[in-house]
Amino acid sequence: MEFLLTDVTLSPLPDAKTVLEEIRDLESYFELYWHFSRGELLPFDFPQKHLNQFPDRTYKQLLMTAIANKMNTVNTYLAIQNEYLKNYYVLYLHYANGMDIPSDFPELIIDQFPSRSYIHQLKGAISILQQEINTERTAM
Repeated sequence: MEFLLTDVTLSPLPDAKTVLEEIRDLESYFELYWHFSRGELLPFDFPQKHLNQFPDRTYKQLLMTAIANKMNTVNTYLAIQNEYLKNYYVLYLHYANGMDIPSDFPELIIDQFPSRSYIHQLKGAISILQQEINTERTAM
């Protein structure tokens, strides 16, 4: 099966809170990995749910798999957000400057902002999504 970026645009836009939660989990997984590998101390407030999931060094291989899966999840969320942002900009330029939009432009985006009269809402969506992406990048 071939993966196309158009498949990503059809995915629902992930909630920023969910993405940040996934990033925090990933950070905790790495802390736990370094604890198991190098004996580094865990922070006092380390999430108990991760210790319950991976209680000792014998779970290191499972932890590595969980890290890979979590990284895939985070990267997928970020790719979806970036694709939405790109499409929002394309539609904004179409409404503001009359720039042509591609024939395969996602209907989902057009349905959200169906005409030029939605340009201010579109501008707001661009601003909010850009802030969310910046916050997530900072968290990483």
